[in-house]
Amino acid sequence: MNIFVYKDTAIKAEQYTQWQTEFSQFCKEYLEKPKYTTVERDFKFYPTVKDKDGDLRAQPEWMRTLVGQVEETGKNAFDHVFIFIHVDRWRSGGDLFRELVGNPKARGIWGQNFSYVYGNQHVHYCRWDEKNMVNTFNTAYHESLGHCSDALIKVELGIEIDGIIESGLRKIHANKPEVISFLNKHGFDWDRDFAHGGRKVGGHPTLDYLGAAGASSNLYVLEMAAPYILQAYKVRADSHNAELKEKVTLLTIIVDLLKLIRSYQNKKDGTPRGT
Repeated sequence: MNIFVYKDTAIKAEQYTQWQTEFSQFCKEYLEKPKYTTVERDFKFYPTVKDKDGDLRAQPEWMRTLVGQVEETGKNAFDHVFIFIHVDRWRSGGDLFRELVGNPKARGIWGQNFSYVYGNQHVHYCRWDEKNMVNTFNTAYHESLGHCSDALIKVELGIEIDGIIESGLRKIHANKPEVISFLNKHGFDWDRDFAHGGRKVGGHPTLDYLGAAGASSNLYVLEMAAPYILQAYKVRADSHNAELKEKVTLLTIIVDLLKLIRSYQNKKDGTPRGT
């Protein structure tokens, strides 16, 4: 798993190290240990647009520019791109958001996932909660592994994960009539049941919102999806390596061609030039 992080300069180094350590331990247990590439950016001011719900979202053109700089490394070089913005600068929720929209009761959002919206990337626009690192961890988890995994598996492997998880749930809960009844009526939906609340939003009756309370109760679903997520990462890594090999091959051809041109221009047969 290769992760690229745009880290707000307002985020303390020791807290960022803490998040890296905790997120790495979690991923290592359920998937694989991530490799990080971190670039610091000053996000004191960044452009937003208002959506139909009145929430402020990061401006698409700004996001496209940020992600485009990441894709210069290769469209499959990274599996996840995080944009972490300090809570005091976060324009999509909290005190600054309420001030910007002129509504003291507005809630806004803590994060947003974009899968295959900006190039070939899974981009996670996340608030960094300095006073509550559990929130920071859960927002990152929710937006990355929570939201993007079904799209990752579908695009990279051509597999619909919902049906596989539903089959697994039927086996696990074979002796729970209420669960089987729910699956018969509604099936399983990754976003509704795994990421966005399960029983609290009329979804799967054994799953919870993927946050502080729901992370542990939903892990058995992540375990079922893990082999497919890892396989999708491998497909991306293989594609990236093939892309690098192709670039090296092309560079070799260009170097050989330049050498051939120079050798043609500088032929010497023992006769001094000008004679």
